[in-house]
Amino acid sequence: MNRHEFLGKLWQGLQSLPTQEVNETLTYYDELLADHIEDGASEEEAVASLGDIDEIIATILRDRNIPKSKRKSGNLFADIAASVTDFVNMAGSAFERTQSEDEEKGGEEKALHFAEGLQRVEIDLSLASIQIKKSPDSQTHLRYRENPNNPLHISEHDGVLRISKEQKNRIHIGWDLSGLKSMHFQLELPDGIRLQMDGNVGKIQMEGLTLKDLDYQFNNGLLKLVHCSIDNNLMVDTSNAKIDARDLQLLGNVRLRGTNGLLTLQNIRAANVDASSSNGLIQFENLHVSGGISAKTTNGSITMTNIEFGTRLHMESVNANLKASLPGKEEDYSIHTGSKNGRCNVQGKERPGAREIQTETTNGSIHLEFSKKA
Repeated sequence: MNRHEFLGKLWQGLQSLPTQEVNETLTYYDELLADHIEDGASEEEAVASLGDIDEIIATILRDRNIPKSKRKSGNLFADIAASVTDFVNMAGSAFERTQSEDEEKGGEEKALHFAEGLQRVEIDLSLASIQIKKSPDSQTHLRYRENPNNPLHISEHDGVLRISKEQKNRIHIGWDLSGLKSMHFQLELPDGIRLQMDGNVGKIQMEGLTLKDLDYQFNNGLLKLVHCSIDNNLMVDTSNAKIDARDLQLLGNVRLRGTNGLLTLQNIRAANVDASSSNGLIQFENLHVSGGISAKTTNGSITMTNIEFGTRLHMESVNANLKASLPGKEEDYSIHTGSKNGRCNVQGKERPGAREIQTETTNGSIHLEFSKKA
């Protein structure tokens, strides 16, 4: 297990705790791993030295004296988000269940096919688990099991496919969440679609797509985006959610906005990257950006590994640490640093014409590493 996988599992396992405490715990373990790695250990060795992740999570929760059946944060909205997120995470495995298990849910299984010519797909769903893959042909294919209590509304007009449903369930603390119905969808898209999604509580997995644009706004869930190509821009706004994007090729820009969650980019090529988070972590690894990279957080650390950019890197945080590893020598960059109530391991120096690094933090430290020595 590498560093990213460890922190992701830790984040998921602590969702019953208050957001600030989760982020403080993640920051602590992230820095602990960083210390082991600085001492010469690999990521896998550093993670292994901490012990079993499930035991770590169980110990943290046990030390909080929270019974397993009553792990509430004390904050109404955080309790709703944590409880429903747990439910959606369990429900997300439904795509891998057998046909006989699916039939136990009741409702008619639907399979719809839309002829080529679609330009845009708009999805507005709540309590949904959606798997989106590349279509084997030029058509769009939708499969789902109908829920009579939450009828699905599908319309196609002027090259736009719209999918939505009316969510009749209401969630209150103390309800049995097993009674809520989460719908499961499989959607296959041809190349060149513009995809727009909105939702509240969901688990979205996208793999192998070639899209024009992706615009996604959601609360309380997970977006996993793997092996995709986007002609223009990727734009995501989240609250109480996790973004996990890997192996992406973009001609345009990446724009991420998050509150109370984890923003992760790994193996990404794009024109520009702009990410900001409140009460959450930002983790970038193996980014190749022709323009600039900007990352800002409040109460959450920023960690960047093997980052290449063409013009400017801007990192800014409040009550959190900044760390980045960069190719080349320190002298290859024009560096501007500012740290209040914290430490910085490099001295800022203006170098006209060089790529620019600007870092600012309040109540946190700055650590920049370079692959080559001066």
